[in-house]
Amino acid sequence: MSRRGIGVLVNQELAVGTMGVISIHSTSLNPVHFKCELRWNEVFGPGWFLTGWKFICSAAAPRH
Repeated sequence: MSRRGIGVLVNQELAVGTMGVISIHSTSLNPVHFKCELRWNEVFGPGWFLTGWKFICSAAAPRH
């Protein structure tokens, strides 16, 4: 994780340009949510992909 984005290991291939909301949880604060864009992905192992997400802006909590 950096000021500009975050790397996430996922178990499905995603298309570059995919938009999503990433929630980052903390033991001492409420979760924060960021609208993000998938900038890159690469095979990490059988059935796993390392993805790079760029933070676009803060976002409202996703509805469940």
